[in-house]
Amino acid sequence: MANPTDTSKSSGNWEDASTWKGGVPDSTDAVIIKNFVTENSDATVVSVDVEAGLNIAGATLTTSAGLTDNGLVTGQGTIASSVSGGGIVEAEGGKLDITGPVDASNDGLNLVVGAGADLKLDGAVGATDSLLDGTSSTTVDFVNNGALDLTGEGAGASGEMYKFQATVDNFAGGDKILVAGSAGDMVHFNAKTDVLTVTSGSTVEAVIQLDGQYAGDQFQLANSNGVDTITTNAICFMAGTMIRTPKGEVAVETLKRGDLVLTTDGVAKPVTWLGKQTISTVFADPKRVWPVRIKAGALGENLPARDLVVSPGHAMFIDGALILASALVNGSSIIRETTVPKVFTYYHVEVDDHSLIYAEGAPAETFVDNVDRLAFDNWSEHEALYPNGKTMVELPYPVAKSHRQVPVNIRVKLAERAQQIGAAAAYAVA
Repeated sequence: MANPTDTSKSSGNWEDASTWKGGVPDSTDAVIIKNFVTENSDATVVSVDVEAGLNIAGATLTTSAGLTDNGLVTGQGTIASSVSGGGIVEAEGGKLDITGPVDASNDGLNLVVGAGADLKLDGAVGATDSLLDGTSSTTVDFVNNGALDLTGEGAGASGEMYKFQATVDNFAGGDKILVAGSAGDMVHFNAKTDVLTVTSGSTVEAVIQLDGQYAGDQFQLANSNGVDTITTNAICFMAGTMIRTPKGEVAVETLKRGDLVLTTDGVAKPVTWLGKQTISTVFADPKRVWPVRIKAGALGENLPARDLVVSPGHAMFIDGALILASALVNGSSIIRETTVPKVFTYYHVEVDDHSLIYAEGAPAETFVDNVDRLAFDNWSEHEALYPNGKTMVELPYPVAKSHRQVPVNIRVKLAERAQQIGAAAAYAVA
């Protein structure tokens, strides 16, 4: 058995001899990867040791003894192998399927669901019972609008509950977690432990440990063809929010399909759908459904012009970044709104693409088409309008889903604004 090492070319064909020091690897070799892009080259070897970077660019990489990642493995395709090590594996640009066990030795492997990507994990993830005994070092991080597919693990005590021993971080609006399930399944969230539980009657089918800030979040489950899709956070405005249009500002709840709204780049775009979601604090933990109040001037001078009340998962556009309202909460100028009716309605504005519109004068995103629609009261209207679904290209900006992801310069700016607002109020009183 030889140890072929790549020549650290930026990309190459696996079968090209110039790619390797030590000859083209075959099924008897243990391969060492320095920095290599596979260029759709399928390969079968004994093992792969990634020291720096490997891009699975549409390829299928098969090993008999496993892939050890102490660098960064990215891309789309299939890793038909066990994966270990303390590096990062990121699904990027499509679907990345890992068929074997992942981080069985609890080395602290970080799995990342890239923007718009799908990470499918078919085998056990993390060391056995490591979540139960509090020793798990395996993590899964969402970037934005990605999908974590655990359906290959199966359901119940011998399936996902037993096999998935990782902690999930930054799960937010637009993201999806898929588990094996059946019609009638329900999802429950324990706000004290940050644990998501999927049940079928009295039987527990799946348990997922979240990590992050989820106070105020609401979780939904939709089942189709034996797959439970879990989502969170409708991206919406509260009734009374004033939206800028070519004719002036109008209350969001009065908008209808065909009405024009103004985007921040000065274009008037027609509303394609106005989603409505009824929230009941009687049948839900109030802390999970409370909206966020962004006080007038909290984001900048006259931004917003008046207090703006939105759902926790609604993103505001600040200094080149989309930041979820829940990530902005600071307890002073941006707060959880606890004084709400027992039953209230969120509204969301959809146009033909993912745009920025003005809500109370502040730039805010329009809705992006995703499975969260199933939680809306008038989902059937959209289904009738778009029976084949509707695909959107998302805005090309970084997204911050938790407070720690908010850039430091923005945190400093908002803290200064909070002080200025307080000083102005004190001066007015004096």
